[in-house]
Amino acid sequence: MDPMTFTLRLITYSFTWLSYILYMSIYAPLGSGWLSWHSQRIFNAVEYLKLNGYFSSYGFTIWTKCQDCSLIATEWVDKLYLSVHLIPFTPYIIINHFWGKETLAIYGPFIDKLIIFLIGILIVEFMVKWIKSYSRLPIYLISTACFLFYISSPWTYKMIIASWFEVYFLFFLLLSFFCFDNYHKKLGFVFLFVAGLYSYQWVFAIAIFYVLIKIVPHLIRDNFKTELYFPPNNGKQYQHLSIILCLLLPVILLFILRYMASSHLTDAASSSLLFRIGITGNDIHNGGILGALQFFGGNRITQCFQPNNLILATSDLNQSIASYNCIFSITGMSLLSVLSIAGLCLLTIKSISSRSLVLPICFSLIVFVSFLQQSLSVHLMGYSFIFSILFATGLTNMIIHCSNYITSRSLATIFTTPLIAGIVILSIHVSMLTGVNG
Repeated sequence: MDPMTFTLRLITYSFTWLSYILYMSIYAPLGSGWLSWHSQRIFNAVEYLKLNGYFSSYGFTIWTKCQDCSLIATEWVDKLYLSVHLIPFTPYIIINHFWGKETLAIYGPFIDKLIIFLIGILIVEFMVKWIKSYSRLPIYLISTACFLFYISSPWTYKMIIASWFEVYFLFFLLLSFFCFDNYHKKLGFVFLFVAGLYSYQWVFAIAIFYVLIKIVPHLIRDNFKTELYFPPNNGKQYQHLSIILCLLLPVILLFILRYMASSHLTDAASSSLLFRIGITGNDIHNGGILGALQFFGGNRITQCFQPNNLILATSDLNQSIASYNCIFSITGMSLLSVLSIAGLCLLTIKSISSRSLVLPICFSLIVFVSFLQQSLSVHLMGYSFIFSILFATGLTNMIIHCSNYITSRSLATIFTTPLIAGIVILSIHVSMLTGVNG
């Protein structure tokens, strides 16, 4: 990596990120800080642990938006949420423990934004490495475009205003792959384990992918190079097993804690697996496969029919116009999402090195869409954040692929630039359609 060109890209990333945050804070209806209900929920969770002991209730805490409510443990014995453990709250716990609620409200969102920004740098630099051998467009243009697609996407914006633990999971996962790629294997295993502490669901799905990669080729007698699909520089069998074990350890740890908590705590709350799938017999929120895939549009289409979530004039005509164009915007975002998936397919064909990161994440997302249909129908934020990096890299690669059909490199650059700007503008507009509940 040329230090000078990377420094130029880093300056561009920083300036672009700060400009985007400032712009959204001025013009976006929801701003660029934590939503009030999310800030209150985070505070309640960490304050409960502070008041009642961080390792009381086996580290599990409450998950509520209530304001000025009593956080004494005796009043919450039947309301502890067994999907919310203290480990992912670590940054917020430290701030709240030493400096209190007001400081948490200021620096909690700042830390989230910093992690989201670092994710952007990591994924774009991976992208630069993957495509530099076949892209005819300038690397500076491609890296800037990929970063813009990522930060302006509605899935990223939702995490800016109300983050999920997927943000930290993705950061440590990318950091792990970065360490493996640069032969810092011990650090790579450490960050991979930490990623699992932030989201046991995602690492479990990735572990399943690796197990299947090891087993299926033997069952169907396929001459398959499994090492291409594991983190970089881990081509040996014992390294494959070590990675799978590293992914499963956080899952095992959390399930042990959940078992102990459910055995000793009365009526602790947690959604059952069947409920999240949506096959309990009373599943009004289950939208099936299409419901699980509605995050492709960046927002639900129903946002277009809720006047309180749109900037509308008083007349019915203007409201109809706004709803009509809102539908066009979300539909356009859906089409771009589909196009980005096609770009991802081309990326994994063109760049073998991309497969080790892209395919495990794609498989995991497919697993969630297929099995957790009710959860994804309900939550357009959180699970879908991972799609932001797939969207950015896939769409960037599609632009590269199309530009290769233009014989002149200069013309390809000239025609590509307004397309990039148009996509970013659409992404920002769809982000601004986000409702107060995300």
